[in-house]
Amino acid sequence: MGSLIHRAFNFKYATHVTGLLVAIAFFAITLPVHAANLYLYPANGSFAVGQTISVDIYVSSTDNVMNAASGVVLFPSDKLQVVSVSKTGSIMNLWVQEPVFSNSAGTFSFEGIALNPGFTGSAGKIITVNFKVVGTGIGNLSVTQGSVLANDGLGTGILSGVAGATFSFGGVVPGLPNEVGIPGVPTVTSNTHPDSSKWYSKDTATFEWQLPQGVTGTRLLIGRIVDAVPLVTYVPPVSTKTIEDLDEGISYFHVRLRNDDGWGGIAHFRLNVDTVNPSSLSVNVQKRDDETDPVVVLNIKAQDETSGIDHYEVSVDGGESLVVPGSASQWASPALGPGNHKLAVRVFDKAGNNIGDEVSVDIKGLDVPKITSYPNVLVSGETLVVKGETYSNVTVKIFVAKEGEDPVEYTTLSDNQGKFAFSIDEKLNKGAYELWAQVEDRRGAQSDLSDKKQFTVRGTNALFTGDQAMGTMLFLVLLIIAWYVRSTFVILHKKISKEISEAEVAVRKAFDLLKVEIEDQVGRLHNIKKHRDLTKEEEKMLRRFKKNLKDAEKFIEKEIQDIADVL
Repeated sequence: MGSLIHRAFNFKYATHVTGLLVAIAFFAITLPVHAANLYLYPANGSFAVGQTISVDIYVSSTDNVMNAASGVVLFPSDKLQVVSVSKTGSIMNLWVQEPVFSNSAGTFSFEGIALNPGFTGSAGKIITVNFKVVGTGIGNLSVTQGSVLANDGLGTGILSGVAGATFSFGGVVPGLPNEVGIPGVPTVTSNTHPDSSKWYSKDTATFEWQLPQGVTGTRLLIGRIVDAVPLVTYVPPVSTKTIEDLDEGISYFHVRLRNDDGWGGIAHFRLNVDTVNPSSLSVNVQKRDDETDPVVVLNIKAQDETSGIDHYEVSVDGGESLVVPGSASQWASPALGPGNHKLAVRVFDKAGNNIGDEVSVDIKGLDVPKITSYPNVLVSGETLVVKGETYSNVTVKIFVAKEGEDPVEYTTLSDNQGKFAFSIDEKLNKGAYELWAQVEDRRGAQSDLSDKKQFTVRGTNALFTGDQAMGTMLFLVLLIIAWYVRSTFVILHKKISKEISEAEVAVRKAFDLLKVEIEDQVGRLHNIKKHRDLTKEEEKMLRRFKKNLKDAEKFIEKEIQDIADVL
């Protein structure tokens, strides 16, 4: 233990044999790191008469889950008077009896229960007591008749230590030009470990305090004892100290000042150090009876011997992390889509140290919906109707995408027989389209995407739109041919043989022009047929175009030959 003192303090002046023996005995008595403690916060400070002090009573139980705590706080009634009590922020949610106090006897009693799951941690606030300063001098607050019970069904007592507080009361606070009488309790601060109720992963701490005028010496000490008396003396006095290689767990830094009137009150500053990662983390997937179930439940178990588990962070496939309380033993995922997923879990202790683990899970997709009916060709302005089959009473997502553009998603529901029908009334622009579908049930389970179906949207000014257009075109062709034939016949009677030949050329030229137009339409239909199946209507038009073109050509040849024979 002497080496610990030597390591923590590189002092110039120290007490001799008696003081050293006391120090050795002091360090031999230490509080177990993992046991439950009751302590007051703040543990020190200087206050003027008339000021109000809020003192919190805390429980620390990092290794065992506790569910009940009780005790009596003794305070100097000539210097402090209780003015109010606050349960705000308390871990207790059931009070065996309401907290009571006696300003004449200088006592404050409490007895509360933290219902299941109880509490584990280093800073569980039980209650806040508000005092008013009514007298001067040094005032000690202590916890007596303390009890902390484990949440083990047996009410096992786990309290191993208590920590009180020491305050200096008067009209002068540290930092003013002169101290009246012996120095008061210095106010200790730390920029590395500022909050005594929190844990830190730094094992080097810096402490600071003020030196009023007239202070001639400082005594310092660090160790496990809550209200130890510092023994290492510094002359001239120091107002700051940096300590390296701090031990893991809860320690207390003690400061005492001296002036010509003697040694003053002692400040006890608590600091919590945990530089080690949690000792273990176990993550496994709870047994899944249905491989299509999109929700995965993880069983999580972790341990940390010093500060305790604070929280978990879980991410799916590298996405945003979700925070899970440290008290949780399971985590249920949101609905996951079909395929393999990586679930990463990271556990953090109260000092921020952490370790991680990862598991993999496969989600089986639902059966892909079957699209049974859709148009191959659609005229712009017509309604797109899609029909299909899938599970009964599920959501069907239908995706429609024009070539080169992002898909638009539509939804509908299947009926009791698993059939679905969906129509899009909005106008689709001219172009090539694809459509496909996906289903999702009430659990959030999904199927893979169905195969994509292609269809075409034509403009309303298409060259042909059915039997009517084809019939009109052929009628015009025959009408023109008839006119030419009749004209030729008249000419044959009026003109000489040369003019007959010229008329014949004109007729053939006009027919050839019409023939090119019809053959172009036939070629377009053949081109469409290379990319998709023709509709029944288109197949019928193709056959009629070919037949009528062939018949018209024979008719022209025959008429011209008949005229020639007559002449």
